[in-house]
Amino acid sequence: MEIAVRAGRVILEMDFIIQAGTHVALAMVILLARDVISSCLLFCLVASTLSIRKQTRSREPILHKFVDPAEISEKTGLAYPHQPHCLAAGDVLVSCLGEDGNAEGSGFLLLDSEFNIKGRRMETVLCMGMISGTNLMISTSWGAPAAFTKGFDLKDVSDGLYGKHLHVYSWPEGELKQILDLGDTGLLPLEVRFLHDPDKATGFAGCALSSTMVKNFKNEDETWSHEVAISVEPLKVENWILPEMPGLITDFLISLDDRFLYCSNPCLKNR
Repeated sequence: MEIAVRAGRVILEMDFIIQAGTHVALAMVILLARDVISSCLLFCLVASTLSIRKQTRSREPILHKFVDPAEISEKTGLAYPHQPHCLAAGDVLVSCLGEDGNAEGSGFLLLDSEFNIKGRRMETVLCMGMISGTNLMISTSWGAPAAFTKGFDLKDVSDGLYGKHLHVYSWPEGELKQILDLGDTGLLPLEVRFLHDPDKATGFAGCALSSTMVKNFKNEDETWSHEVAISVEPLKVENWILPEMPGLITDFLISLDDRFLYCSNPCLKNR
């Protein structure tokens, strides 16, 4: 959950997952205090559909808009929508994981405040985070739909279908400034979060397969570096594809005072 004040409005973002048959729906709820209206964006990852529901005080949500995946693909070449974020101007930026299963097809879908398609922005994404006090954005790299939609296969990791990089962009220009290679200690970086203090250009990325929290920070020469801050010990198992099963860090939060970091560590096998 993220709370921020942008453009004079209090915006509350909540991400959650709904299992919907063979499709996974990702939802973001945006509460605009000024309008006393909430908009719920439902993204079906595999089906690549996007629907918007609005709810007033009556607590009776109605379908406001449906964006067909064919329209998204035709106008932007994007598919597999995953991570949405509100922008200060009122637009919504949605990370998309690639068209037709190709990792090269990933990028950002840009919607206006009425959820119309405005176009396509930068490449190679999963989760993205804007850094307070800077004009930068960093995105992570999960993997290609050709890999994760068929189930986990260790060979896909060695074949490069899963990510291990962070991408640093200028914002709002969208120019790629730097790529951080996290190596084997940063496999499958999913979520990225940053400290709330605008004077500290420091963040963390949760890397699922390597079970690490990787700290990323800006150097004096304006470049970015990284180091492993937390490493979760794997679980020794039998009759699996590996002798050890990773903790599988999927998400995390940083406390508002920047003193604590809370991460989910479900492990592929319930502990």
